Amino acid sequence: MHRFLPTLAKMNGFSVVEVTVTHQIRKHGVSKYGIWKSGCTGLMDAMVIGWLKKRGILYQIKNESR
Repeated sequence: MHRFLPTLAKMNGFSVVEVTVTHQIRKHGVSKYGIWKSGCTGLMDAMVIGWLKKRGILYQIKNESR
């Protein structure tokens, strides 16, 4: 669900900014994540976000002081 944290934040009234990063070339090994794994997982996450948005579940954070 980390792919959709900015979307969830905006849905709940927060602002989102984009930060530029520099990418490094992989020095060792091979990525374990391919286009199919990321694509299928992303599609499932998108369906869950759509379901949550349609249901209109309102989340509240409780501040419990100790």
